[in-house]
Amino acid sequence: MNVFFGHTMTQSSAYYRMIGYAEKMKELKLVKYFTGNYDPEKLNSVVNELENRIANPDERKGLCEEIAFLNLKKKIKMWIFQPFSSEWGIALVDLIHKIYVEPVLMEIDDYAFGVDSSNPNARNYDPTADACTNIKHQLEMSDAVIVSTEELKKMYLPFNKNIHVIPNAIDFSIFDKLKNNKHKSFINIGWQGGSSHKKDLKIVEPVIKAILKKYKNVRFTILGGDEGMPESLKRNKRIKWVNDWIPVNKYPAYKASFGFDIELAPLADTQFNRCKSNLRYLEASALKIPVVASNVGPYKNICAATCETKKDWIRELSLLIEDKTYRETLGEEAYKDVKTNYNMIDTAKHYAIVIKKERGLHMKRVKKIGLKAFEEGDQHVYTV
Repeated sequence: MNVFFGHTMTQSSAYYRMIGYAEKMKELKLVKYFTGNYDPEKLNSVVNELENRIANPDERKGLCEEIAFLNLKKKIKMWIFQPFSSEWGIALVDLIHKIYVEPVLMEIDDYAFGVDSSNPNARNYDPTADACTNIKHQLEMSDAVIVSTEELKKMYLPFNKNIHVIPNAIDFSIFDKLKNNKHKSFINIGWQGGSSHKKDLKIVEPVIKAILKKYKNVRFTILGGDEGMPESLKRNKRIKWVNDWIPVNKYPAYKASFGFDIELAPLADTQFNRCKSNLRYLEASALKIPVVASNVGPYKNICAATCETKKDWIRELSLLIEDKTYRETLGEEAYKDVKTNYNMIDTAKHYAIVIKKERGLHMKRVKKIGLKAFEEGDQHVYTV
């Protein structure tokens, strides 16, 4: 079956939630797929070409012609889109439904209606903002919704009762070829975040200070830059700040190059964060890096040291710093957990089952109400 994956988020989101699975399903000969211009070397962090084109009057007709070509010539039988922020994206979903009578699914991996005020994107996701209104409409009009966690499913059920959970997963054919380049002269503790995670870093700010004071052989590496971060941390010479933008296809090797002995995964207890996936844990565990995490949402019931208080964080980090065998054992156990339960091969098979199930349900609905797709050449394909 031919499937179109319409990514509208960042390149990394497009990979983890769409392209990675599509490639694996193609490799396993489960589905054929088509997509917009996905270039892993691009580092855009807003929207991609698909939504830009449909919002541009000069591009819109050409895009609709491509949609018609894909439907009629390439026989696309399933369309899956990430969230559209504009009403034109919603119109595209409506066009595919009404003109081609084909199923349209929505893929979303964040809780759009609960973005914390500390997030730089919060103003764009105010409950009354156009972006939230459009996401709500897309949720309601999609034949099914694909999310990354059970908590996210629960929050979106009021808008669509047909929701599938497909968790993030790791492509071990990539990660198993990498070596985590650990340092011999010191313990390197890593954290990965950025400006949208300042509230999370605040949780471990006093912990980092305490650990640096307690252990002279410890260094911290912060991936995501120091913009807006606490001055007390920015000034410390034993904290390395890194603000590189890396293409998603080069990211696994980039991460391994830092040689983390331990990775931090602090997470503030908010509804938005409780809906998030455990991707930080997955990536670290794929490199056999033991994780110390907040006992919140995605980090509950994982193979890691979980914490609720400053005392917990200092205790768990101290145990790992002082005991190399414990570090290696926890890293190995986490690796086995992720390879068993979050392996992209298995998750891609589940994704393919969801696609085929939804296609079958759609055909039953079409047969029941007696609808039939328009024949090739119907001029309504240009009416968006």
